[in-house]
Amino acid sequence: MMDDTITVIVNTYNDRAHVGRAIQSVLTQTLKPHEIVVIDDGSSDGTGEFLQREFGKRILYHYHPNRGLPASRNVGFELSSGRWLAFIDSDDYWAEEKLELTLAETLGRPEVGMVACAGFECTPEDKVLCTVGFPQPYSMDVVRSELRRRNPFIPSGAMIRRDVLQQVGGWPEDMRYAEDIVTFARIAACYEIAAVHRPLFYKTVLPTSMQFDAEKVLHYGPRSFQMCKEALGRTSWPGRWLDEIAYRQGVTQVFLHAAWVYSGRHETRRAASCILRGLLKWPFLTARQYRSIYWLCANLLQHDRQESVPAGVK
Repeated sequence: MMDDTITVIVNTYNDRAHVGRAIQSVLTQTLKPHEIVVIDDGSSDGTGEFLQREFGKRILYHYHPNRGLPASRNVGFELSSGRWLAFIDSDDYWAEEKLELTLAETLGRPEVGMVACAGFECTPEDKVLCTVGFPQPYSMDVVRSELRRRNPFIPSGAMIRRDVLQQVGGWPEDMRYAEDIVTFARIAACYEIAAVHRPLFYKTVLPTSMQFDAEKVLHYGPRSFQMCKEALGRTSWPGRWLDEIAYRQGVTQVFLHAAWVYSGRHETRRAASCILRGLLKWPFLTARQYRSIYWLCANLLQHDRQESVPAGVK
């Protein structure tokens, strides 16, 4: 059926080491996609030659000069023809039932504009770090509440109806980080997001992942939550007041995340500044968040002590 056609859009940039596994996980799906569109965002590591040699006409390969991940996803969208668009980053891969089980959630449900599945975060050696699941109980009210303060979805676990993605304007190309939560919030404002609670994707956490770029996190993170608040915002009280609280909570998490990144880079002053800015934005944290701050501060103090020990004494 035409309504069941799926285009898989694979985004890659200088990731020859992993992209083959991502595409292979698409080719071995129990439900075969209509087409596989691979967007190469300006790779210089021989990715194009590798893909054409390994996969040939089984994929539609497109190369363009580097424009960033959101723009690449939009190019994939423009080149696609399926009614449903499934996205996968080149360093991730899928379980073989991913497309079959996500498409099953759309049958007879015209109100569904997107389907998301649970998954795992893994090291490059495939060691599972954590499970990426959904808030419980799962409902659109809960999803919208979550999207005001954090992102419960991963693009490699998402499948979006093409007319819905077109309606919300695709992926915001002026965002170089956290663009996905903005798109998901805009979809959630108008459509149902169905969920498959079985883990069906594996997200590889690499040292080069954007979540470890503290400068991008700080620049785009608060802006993304502002855009989510605008997409999902309520105009009456107390909804408007609650939206502002959720926004402040989300921004505080951005500062705390950046503080951990700076701590790992031994940039004590920047880490401490992020902690302070986060607490000033929203000081009423959970016990778990305060424990995280405690351990972060302990790490910073330990590093300072090590730095203050004279050479030859250690």
